[in-house]
Parts: sequence; C-alpha cells; structure tokens
Amino acid sequence: MVLRTIIFVLIWVFVLQFKLMKNSNQESEASAAFWERERKANFTRKKPLPVDDYIKIPLEQLPFSTVDDPQEQEIQQQITSLSKEPILNVSDMTNTDIKLTYGSGNFQLIARYDQNFQQLQQLLKKWAILLYEHGKKADAKTVLEYSIYLGCDISKSYTLLADIYQEEQDYISIQDLMDVVQNLHTLMKDSILRQLKERLPK
Repeated sequence: MVLRTIIFVLIWVFVLQFKLMKNSNQESEASAAFWERERKANFTRKKPLPVDDYIKIPLEQLPFSTVDDPQEQEIQQQITSLSKEPILNVSDMTNTDIKLTYGSGNFQLIARYDQNFQQLQQLLKKWAILLYEHGKKADAKTVLEYSIYLGCDISKSYTLLADIYQEEQDYISIQDLMDVVQNLHTLMKDSILRQLKERLPK
C-alpha cells in the first residue's frame, strides 16, 4: 500500500513537472516572438499615411443648429474645429501593430490622430446627451448612430441609443446594436451587452 502511494506521488510529480516545463517553453516562445515582432516594428520605415482612411466628419449630415445652450454651442464649435484635423481610429491596434503598419517614424503622428478620434467620440456622446435631455430624440439618434458607425466603444453611447430604440419599440435595432458590440475590442463588451439585453422585451 505504501509502495503504491509512493509510486502514485512520483508519477504525479513527474506529470506536474512536465506540464510546468511545457508551459514555460510556450511562454518563452511567445515572449521571443513578441520581442522579435517589436524589433521589426521599431525598424519599420515610414510609410505613406492612409489619407483615404481618415475620418471625414459629415457636418452637413449632423444636426448642427443655432442654439441658446452655451454648452451645446461649445460642443458644436469643437466638432466643427476637429473636422479640419486628421482623424484616425486605431483603437483596435497595438502599438506594435501601428508601427508595423505605418512605420515607427509615424507612431507619434498616428497616436495624435487617434487622440482626435477619442475626442470626437466624447464630443458626440456629450452632444447626444444634451439633445436627448432637450427632447430632440431624433437628432440625438442621428449623432449616436454616426458615433457607432465610426467604431465607438463608449458604453453610454450604446445604452442611450438603445434607450431611444426602446422608446420607439424598435427592438430589432437593439439586436443589431448587440451584434455591433460583439465585434468591439473593449473590456466593456460584456457589460454593454448585458445592459442592451435589459432593454429587450422580457
């Protein structure tokens, strides 16, 4: 009985060591591959920037108007000003991906263009909230749908748009919204999906 126990323990220790060694080798290979890819990225030459990929804000399609609310005036002015700047959405790319795609020399430039995109998303969200609070639901929906079209990953933009769809009893659009969220690269994906599902009929 004792001998059998000793043999069992030895086998268990051997299997455990084998698994640990295998995991260690896999981690070493993954680490080596990562650093090799990063090395290539750092030596990637500048490439022509993708002018066709720049986001062009369709000012004529968004609900700009003369308003008394100073906060909404400021948001409209900021969006108009931002429309003259290069805007890129690279939120689903790692820093290594960006350098490999555009060249390491363009990294800071691309990062700034992505910051413009993040600013645009925040402005569109704030604008939509104001429009909704002022009873302009159709205009709020236009702004939010444009934001989602651009690849927005802001939770509030999705839930507010879902609220509007719910008020319109447009549950198919909420389902479509959930399909969009499924493809998002964000840690908030599950949370957003859960909130959208709550807006569907029980």
